[in-house]
Amino acid sequence: MGQAWGDLGKSHVKSRIVVRRRKTGMLHAAVAVAAVAISCALVLTGCSPSDDPPGSGAPLPSPTGTWTEPATDAPEGPQTAAPIPTESAALDSAIEFSTGITVAIDEVESISVAAATPGEVSGPAVRVTVRVTNDSNGPVNLDSAVVNLTAADGAYGVGTTAGEPQPLTGDVAPGATVIATYVFMLDPAAGRDVSVSVNYGAGEPLAIFTGKTS
Repeated sequence: MGQAWGDLGKSHVKSRIVVRRRKTGMLHAAVAVAAVAISCALVLTGCSPSDDPPGSGAPLPSPTGTWTEPATDAPEGPQTAAPIPTESAALDSAIEFSTGITVAIDEVESISVAAATPGEVSGPAVRVTVRVTNDSNGPVNLDSAVVNLTAADGAYGVGTTAGEPQPLTGDVAPGATVIATYVFMLDPAAGRDVSVSVNYGAGEPLAIFTGKTS
């Protein structure tokens, strides 16, 4: 009977040892699985345990390329517009440009105009009749033509729509001539020394005529 109890005790001890060893093995296996999982996560995120967290002051990669400040004496392009070729003549003369265009003033007469529409003013004025002849090989557009009048004492003639002016416009064909009229308010108008400038197109030569109003 004593031997039976001794054998039973030894069996119980061995069972406890086996259970303990099984628990230890399961714990080691769980630790190994956790380590593998952490390693996989680090590989997928491209990080390592030693990586610095965001905002920790780790140096950023240097930018590529360089920037050089432009030289202070580098040219900045034209500072003033190129002068427009200008020719002058008396009121009763014509000016023929090398472009094949001839400009003349047929008449500079003092008149009196009456306001007919809002913005117009009644009073003394000067009507200027301009003649443009095209002796070039192609049509010339006159839509951007500009005509001005200035008195010798510095007073400016103010353009007006009163007096039914007919300004330069449209194309003038090769060999053709067009006639236009412009009206300028000027007080007094009769017997004034004036200059009339005619620019038949943007960037084209300028004609200046001087004389006395009729």
